[in-house]
Amino acid sequence: MKFTVAEPPNEPTNETPTNNSENVLINIVLNWTCVDPDPGDKLSYDVYFGKISPPEKVGEGNQSETSYNPGLLDHLTSYYWRIVAWDKTGNYTSGPIWNFETRQNQPPNEPTNPDPENGSTNISIDKVLSWSGGDPDPGETVTYDVYFGSSNPPSKVVDNHSATSYDPPGSLDYVTIYYWKIVAWDNHSASSVGPLWNFSTGMEPNQQPNIPTSPTPLNNSIDVPVNIDLTWSGGDPDVGDTVTYDVYFGTSSSPPLEENNQSELLFTPDPLAYSTPYYWRIVAWDNHGASSEGPLWIFTTIAEGNQPPNIPSNPSPANGFLGTSIDVGLSWTGGDPNGDTVLYDVYFGVLNPPLKVIYNQSAISYNPPGSLEYETVYYWKIIAWDDVGESSTGPIWNFTTRSEFNRPPNIPTSESPRNGSTNVKVNSDISWVGGDPDPGDNVSYDVYFGTTSPPQKKVENQSAIYYDPGTLGYT
Repeated sequence: MKFTVAEPPNEPTNETPTNNSENVLINIVLNWTCVDPDPGDKLSYDVYFGKISPPEKVGEGNQSETSYNPGLLDHLTSYYWRIVAWDKTGNYTSGPIWNFETRQNQPPNEPTNPDPENGSTNISIDKVLSWSGGDPDPGETVTYDVYFGSSNPPSKVVDNHSATSYDPPGSLDYVTIYYWKIVAWDNHSASSVGPLWNFSTGMEPNQQPNIPTSPTPLNNSIDVPVNIDLTWSGGDPDVGDTVTYDVYFGTSSSPPLEENNQSELLFTPDPLAYSTPYYWRIVAWDNHGASSEGPLWIFTTIAEGNQPPNIPSNPSPANGFLGTSIDVGLSWTGGDPNGDTVLYDVYFGVLNPPLKVIYNQSAISYNPPGSLEYETVYYWKIIAWDDVGESSTGPIWNFTTRSEFNRPPNIPTSESPRNGSTNVKVNSDISWVGGDPDPGDNVSYDVYFGTTSPPQKKVENQSAIYYDPGTLGYT
């Protein structure tokens, strides 16, 4: 009778990493090869691995694969390992103890690929910055310090930032050079400093002037006086832009150019013909050459004949005036387009609407009897009558008399930036709320400002309630 004795597996060989290797990656996967001299025998393996020699068994053993993943290892550390091979009959062969040393920690990758590119121009004021980073060591976490601003070198604006992008708060300034750099840190406190990059923002885009609107006389008006001023509303959406106007005016539906490059929102034509339709259009131009054409407007003048008196205008004191003398005299502008004699009814008092105090006077002035009350609102209006019984009623005007005793100005309040504010922009203006309790009083301000307490006087006797200290220093 013959039988065969099973032989144990061959010794494991061809280890990876090879024995005594150095500078091994910390995410290395261990590999080996092993065969059995008995055909058809399937092998299994016990893995011994660790920082001490001899190493301890890891896992449950009896694995069929010829590889083992120990996970992320420590930097610059010696590891020991060996493999025990088993066949199906229980024979085994233990391999030698191998060792290797992992590489030392590598600093993060130097930040690259800036967006916007270094030296870029005409960049949007809402641009988000981004870059490429990372780390050559597997499994490392990298954070970033961001330096950014319009000064060179820029100041740190955020640290320990995990994203490879940064959105500056708010919008940037137009036509400004910005500088930035990124410092990368790994979780072992190793760092890499990126280069200093820069870009410049573009010019503020120009917008067309506002389309002229709100014509006087209104479009399609009739019975318009032959002595009339044409007015309209204009302007420009871009702060600081200047606007001029071309006036087209005439009796044809394609009116000719009568005035160009005027800054006023008013045009006074020569006296017009009676019972005649007139056409007009305004074209607005800004100082960048952009234009906006208004619609074609039309009105028809009054038929020849008696016209009512001119509407009383140009009140003195001016409507809404504060701080009027208690012995003020009232006056206005009147007249009649037909040259008729005009008489006036005067309404005056503290009630609104005011009561009639005199009628049928020819003068264009009125002196209230006695002195008025201090700090009191008075209302008044004028009705003009011609000698054929036509009338024109003026608007209700008002003024406020002055205080009897002068009081000090209001204590400045509502400061901006608020007291104790932080992270204030270096190009911020300071402003406040002031004023005076006495109607009509003018107030001026002395501004004290600086980095010491108390601050030094910077400007005196200014009327504005704001002050521009220039570009401030960063904290």
